[in-house]
Amino acid sequence: MRNLLVPCGLALLLLTGCGGGNSNSNNSNASNSKNSSNTTNSSNASGGSGAAKTKGDFSTPRAAVETFIAASSARDADLISRCFAAESAGEFRKLREKTASPKELAELAEFVEGAQVGDAKEKGESALVSVKFNKRDEEIAMTKTADGWKIVDF
Repeated sequence: MRNLLVPCGLALLLLTGCGGGNSNSNNSNASNSKNSSNTTNSSNASGGSGAAKTKGDFSTPRAAVETFIAASSARDADLISRCFAAESAGEFRKLREKTASPKELAELAEFVEGAQVGDAKEKGESALVSVKFNKRDEEIAMTKTADGWKIVDF
């Protein structure tokens, strides 16, 4: 079993703060260069009421992680909540239940800024997806559900 310090450390970072500051989304360049209905609109980065414009893609582990990163960048609490499996680690409860504060969502947006999704290793109903975040590298544990691939832990 994986070391429990990594998920606990991530929870502390995400839920107690990582320095605040301005967390502008990198998605604005992608939105400006191509106006596609399946990308998250940069106007959603402010956390406005139009934040839930995309359904997300949970068809593969990699697509689900990319959906999580895009939703986090846009501070889309509804879509973020749909990225987690019901049995996901307790430190993600606020994200799963849409009770994270605007400050916590801003910190999450800052954390995922510039993230690069790497390889996905599937094994039956579970998978590990490598992600390079600015602060550290992670392997995101995923599970296949009736609604597609969902995050369990990282």
